[in-house]
Amino acid sequence: PNHFFMYKDIDGDRKKDFIFLDGNILEVYNSKDDLVFTHSFASTITERPLFFMFPGNTTALGIFETATREIWMLNQSGTPFKGFPLEGNTLFSIDLLNPRSKYYNLVCGNSEGCLVNYQLN
Repeated sequence: PNHFFMYKDIDGDRKKDFIFLDGNILEVYNSKDDLVFTHSFASTITERPLFFMFPGNTTALGIFETATREIWMLNQSGTPFKGFPLEGNTLFSIDLLNPRSKYYNLVCGNSEGCLVNYQLN
């Protein structure tokens, strides 16, 4: 029940990769079955990973760690983006809230039942 699979191009080579999340271990393999990266979390991940595509063929995986109430964004090599993890109590969404802005926004819920809007650089 704590296993997820995705088939997406995470490393930007225009070939889909195999993304496995089992318990607290995330593993990504390329189309040649070579390990691209692995990442361990402090607790079991119970929500499906999110895949994000940004301008410039930049991709990211979003992970919500329920037990620790942390939101993770991992880059193409499996390294957390600067400033992550963030505090959050729900799954999250990322988008441009203002089309003229150069910053993306990450919106999630917190433990007090409020929405939190993080500006991402």
